[in-house]
Amino acid sequence: MNISLSDSLKGFIETQIQSGRYESPSAYVETLIREDAKRQREAGEALPVDAHFDARVEALLQEAEESGEPQEVTPEDWDGIEREAMTILKTRQSA
Repeated sequence: MNISLSDSLKGFIETQIQSGRYESPSAYVETLIREDAKRQREAGEALPVDAHFDARVEALLQEAEESGEPQEVTPEDWDGIEREAMTILKTRQSA
């Protein structure tokens, strides 16, 4: 994939790399994409299923692994998850 950027944006990315926060322009863009995907998930937006679905699932699994110790899910938790999923499904079907 090739992306064209203005000189000012290229300069900004180079500044981010020089600061040591990112190893490369690709690392910077990947971070932006992950943060946007996280924002979309938190907003309840669906991730599209396409050729890159596996990569997104892998990123989500990595994020889950890094989020801390696992916690036991109770039957009440599952009920809440099911209610939330049904609400999302109904919202999408009515759109």
